[in-house]
Amino acid sequence: MARGTWWQIGFIALALACGDDTGTTPPTTDEPGSSSGSTTGMVSATSMVDPSTTTADSSASSSGDTTVGTSVDTGESSTTGPVCGDDVREGREVCDGGDLGGLTCADVPGFVSGPLSCLDDCSDFDTSQCFESAVCGNNIREESEACDNFDLAGETCESQGFDSGTLDCSNDCTSFDTSECGTCGNVIVDGDEVCDSIVLLGETCESQGFETGALGCNPDCLTLDTSGCGICGNAIIDGEEICDGVDLAGQDCMSLGLGMGTLGCVASCMAYDTTMCELGCGNDVINGMEVCDGTDVGGQTCASQGFPGPGMLSCSPDCTALDTSTCTSGNCCVAHAGGGCDDPVCEASVCAVDPFCCSFEWDGICEAEAMVDLNCAC
Repeated sequence: MARGTWWQIGFIALALACGDDTGTTPPTTDEPGSSSGSTTGMVSATSMVDPSTTTADSSASSSGDTTVGTSVDTGESSTTGPVCGDDVREGREVCDGGDLGGLTCADVPGFVSGPLSCLDDCSDFDTSQCFESAVCGNNIREESEACDNFDLAGETCESQGFDSGTLDCSNDCTSFDTSECGTCGNVIVDGDEVCDSIVLLGETCESQGFETGALGCNPDCLTLDTSGCGICGNAIIDGEEICDGVDLAGQDCMSLGLGMGTLGCVASCMAYDTTMCELGCGNDVINGMEVCDGTDVGGQTCASQGFPGPGMLSCSPDCTALDTSTCTSGNCCVAHAGGGCDDPVCEASVCAVDPFCCSFEWDGICEAEAMVDLNCAC
């Protein structure tokens, strides 16, 4: 073969060898004493990456890195995604436990009330307990309802213009029930009032545990006013008492014009006991605050006291009142001033039918009643 031909063959072989570094020629094993046995820049067939499944890192070709297109899993994530169940609405979660984004059943189309909740997977709201329309009686004020049982929208008797009481809701939830509300001062005991002005519902000082006095009603109509009531014997002047034991309201025999002596208080607390005064009760002379004194009855008679029948007017031992026990009423068959008449049987029979005859006056009507009463001898 000619010399030129061999040169051309050698040149082609050299060009092929230099232009392809991915050949299948296995790496040369380092010989002892050799200066270099490295295969840097070459990738063996066993470490090749299928280009159809993995994209090689473009920087690997220049650095000789043989970990092209691979990554290392360290078991840790650089970011934390939404976690359903932590009560925090995040990411694509519609809700999460108690975090409903401030919404209620009324905010969900098609519902008006009820307790809204969240599905277990946080993908949507749970409307199973929501109501599609107003339900009177569920204690939740909905749509056009004015109230619903105990849900009164914060309203009270006072906000409705009353003074006291307990506001309620009507049975159909369309209005408030104010029947238990009260207005103090309208002379009607309403709402939770105990009294109203002069209306005391039959209560008296005596029914409240006192002995004398006039019961009243406090300005709020919620309690009775017992400041005018008294208890005789507690050594304190209260109610309508004139004195009480040693409490003589600063009076003495001299201040009452009864001379020297010691002033006292009668057992009823309604008058002073002047029997120990120099000019006190028992001297047959009316002195000071005495109503009468012994035989001195101030010119009064049984007739002047409403007893037209016979009798003798006298004075009580403490000089505080006239004694009419010996006075008698007039003839049952004749009209007269004063109540009652001289025939107890006839009197009882007539007065059972007409109490006026015994309480006030035995007038012409009482006389006519006695005339036809079989218990009266007229």
